[in-house]
Amino acid sequence: MKFPILIFLAVCVLSCSKQDQSNKNQNDASKNTPTSDIIKIDPIFFNPIETEGIAVDGHYPKISGLKNKEFEDKLNSIFTRNINDFVYSSAEGMVNSTLSFEILTLNDSILSLSQESWGMVDGTGTSAGIRLEVVTVNADLKNARILTNVDLNVKQVGLSNFKKIVTGYFRNICGYGDMFWEDYISNPKSTEEMMKLQFGIKDGNLVEMEFGTPCSFASRGIYLIPLAKIGPGFQIQPGSPNILLNSEDTAKIISEISNGEFSQIEGQFLPKDGKCDSIVSYHIQFIDINYDNFPEVMRTYYGSEKCFGSSKGETVILKRDPNGKWNEIIKYKAYESPGFLASFNNGFCDIITQQDTIQTLLRWNGSKYEESPIIKTTFNFTESQSSINKKEAIRQVIEWIENLGKRDFRSAYDKMSPSIRGDFESFSSSKKYGGITSTKVYSEDIYCYKVSDCIFEVIVTYDSFDPANGNGKFTDRFEINNCKGNWVINSVKRWNKEKLQ
Repeated sequence: MKFPILIFLAVCVLSCSKQDQSNKNQNDASKNTPTSDIIKIDPIFFNPIETEGIAVDGHYPKISGLKNKEFEDKLNSIFTRNINDFVYSSAEGMVNSTLSFEILTLNDSILSLSQESWGMVDGTGTSAGIRLEVVTVNADLKNARILTNVDLNVKQVGLSNFKKIVTGYFRNICGYGDMFWEDYISNPKSTEEMMKLQFGIKDGNLVEMEFGTPCSFASRGIYLIPLAKIGPGFQIQPGSPNILLNSEDTAKIISEISNGEFSQIEGQFLPKDGKCDSIVSYHIQFIDINYDNFPEVMRTYYGSEKCFGSSKGETVILKRDPNGKWNEIIKYKAYESPGFLASFNNGFCDIITQQDTIQTLLRWNGSKYEESPIIKTTFNFTESQSSINKKEAIRQVIEWIENLGKRDFRSAYDKMSPSIRGDFESFSSSKKYGGITSTKVYSEDIYCYKVSDCIFEVIVTYDSFDPANGNGKFTDRFEINNCKGNWVINSVKRWNKEKLQ
């Protein structure tokens, strides 16, 4: 099967959702028909949410301009609920995450949108720790209803055909030399399993949101795999999926933007203008920033300081005008790494750049991109009970240590299980805890792990000042539970001990 260069290859066209106004076929629900100018989807940036030792930040969609305000509110509540679910999942997996979204289709009738959570498992620092989640939201805007996989007629694809398409796609990318990829892509054993995957509508196709680990078990990526054309009533249609650009189209564009000098999406050349003193490397990506199903080009050069100044590189975006001429509409220093958001303004994708810790949002004002302030809101995150319990488990253990430091031995004694605390006289004697005169907890060295719904392990490092038995810096592992409605320390095991003066 021949797949769209526009979506899948390294050129990676970012196809945004709002379509060319010349496309008037609004009766075909499978097409990305033009959206009413009133309907908007804006990015809502939020302050980092810190919970259970991890941080989650990013942005999420907010839709406005629908005639049915009740359904508009329902969609926005789904978007925020998905953010909440991502935060829960990130906390459970100890993943520091960034959230974003992509619009697959948006017109007066159909919304198909994916929300994504990408992050790194806390403490790993390598690609083996990368984790990614995707959820799709499909909606019939005309009839104000959320579309399920049943509504999208996913079953009509057929289980065996689904496997053939997905496996064939990744074999195309990965070849036969990599031993891992087949174990890390979706391989549903039944139609019921297939129906639980993430599907959407893009470019008139039913697509699967595949986030397996192609060609490497260590990294993840999102792939939109077209399964079939989708027509009115979301019926699966015969024939291959729609193809927006083929390899000949892309080769022609590459030749046009380079005056015939380039034929590949990346390579090297020696500029003829005499301004450079060395070979320049180039890389080309296709992006659709104005939603017309024809790509703009992002071209990046890397060379010497003489060529491009201290950044040693530059990135420009080129757009073709009605006369077929390619014009530069925006330029960056190579290290500014432009990111293209799914949200839009005046028919063009929003662009975000980052230099060090400074983010800049660029929005199209009708004739050019201009800076727009990034205003971050506080997301009204509802913590899970598990998150609340973890925090309380930590608080109880810290309180136990502080009770010892305050010489409130009775309170510390009451927090412990009868099976490990013994009698109070022994517990409070100088041979055990009674010699402690003060304690100090290292708040940055506290870790908590959920063993079950009501049992947690808490690892704490603290100083204990004990003239009778010697001062020490201890790292202890506590097992604590609230299975019977009150918090009880079941065990205390010493992991490390250092002498203090």
